Amino acid sequence: TWNSISGATFYRVEIINSTSGSTITATTSSVNNFTTTPSQGNYEFRVRAENSSSFTSWSSRTFAVDQTAPTVPVLIFPADDAFYASAPPSISVDWSNSLDANTDSLEISTDSTFVTGTILQITQSATSSTYSWTGAQGSTTYFWRVRSVDLAGNESNYSSVFKFIIN
Repeated sequence: TWNSISGATFYRVEIINSTSGSTITATTSSVNNFTTTPSQGNYEFRVRAENSSSFTSWSSRTFAVDQTAPTVPVLIFPADDAFYASAPPSISVDWSNSLDANTDSLEISTDSTFVTGTILQITQSATSSTYSWTGAQGSTTYFWRVRSVDLAGNESNYSSVFKFIIN
């Protein structure tokens, strides 16, 4: 959407791939809006008003389309099948996240499929890939996994599922 120009008969719209320089869309519109869905990449959007005798200079903006999900986080600690003789006051949960992650979502559950039994579901900044959990109970098996989300809202797949056992 752009501001209407008095005296304009139509608007010339171009979307240019910034990497290749190729025009991916060139069209005219009688209204002051235009919709398209370009594929992933970097683009310049430009528009100008025209009538039968004149036209304005181009007005342009750049934008990026990001459709790539972050890489899947890798779980580090507690290791898969870790065993605790008794419930510790806190368990440090640690993973390595994607370089392009904005947030990470950690889930801890008593159900390996995470359909029921979810004990903790927390989202935190990806600048920290550790969480200190204080809810462990004895005689329980826990499962945990992590998923990352980038600034564009793309979600990674969940990590593998690790389990740890509290005696």
